[in-house]
Amino acid sequence: MVRRKLLTVGLALGIWAALPGQAWADSLEAGPGEKIRNYGVAHEGEWIPVRTEPSETAETVGGIPESGICYIREEENGWCEIISGEVTGYVPRESLYREEEAWKLVHEIGEENFPVGQPLEQGDASGSFQEALAATAPAENLTGSQLRQQIVEFACQFEGNPYVWGGTSLTEGADCSGFVQTVFAQYGISLPRVSGEQAQTGTRIPVAEAQAGDLIFYGRNGKVYHVVLCIGDGKAIHANDSSTGIIISDIPQKNACWAVSLI
Repeated sequence: MVRRKLLTVGLALGIWAALPGQAWADSLEAGPGEKIRNYGVAHEGEWIPVRTEPSETAETVGGIPESGICYIREEENGWCEIISGEVTGYVPRESLYREEEAWKLVHEIGEENFPVGQPLEQGDASGSFQEALAATAPAENLTGSQLRQQIVEFACQFEGNPYVWGGTSLTEGADCSGFVQTVFAQYGISLPRVSGEQAQTGTRIPVAEAQAGDLIFYGRNGKVYHVVLCIGDGKAIHANDSSTGIIISDIPQKNACWAVSLI
């Protein structure tokens, strides 16, 4: 309780180190009559819509990804007013780990290791995207190696397109799990929406055995937070973050926990 009290005092005074790539510090200054209460952490396996008002029918302005962090400013009638990254609004209280439970998670894992909320941007399936789908649709009776190659070639067309948290559009923006979900859907392979659930599908294999067309998952403290598509030769394509978008890179090694073969 003493450590928590010190943390609260530090927040109220604006003593805060900004997360890399995120605008936290300015938005966390407590204004007149304002009290920043404590941490909230999104439950695993789901993303939380952030709304303009404490109502399920209110407009969605953004969201918090699974296991994402926020600050709870106020709680009332089953809703929390929160700040998370560039997003401010309301989320259902039941969707968050709160109070001591959240505080312990943050201090065990490290605040800098949690994702934060992002404004919601709606991607759409444009005409050019539909043309890309038709042009790369798999032929009948493909062998496993042919299917792997087609998946890789199809995915690599979208290098350089934007990262959008909560998105599934390969042209207008996708997050890491939305990207691989949409790529594999084109080949009749269904995946869950979030990376934590995707990691439980297919056949689990060691990362070192991943081939082109396999997925590699990343986690910390038993929680999966990122997925990449192996494209061969030690490379992967993935929706990395909002500053870099969909990129091809060397397969990241830090926190790689296992790979999954779906073919």
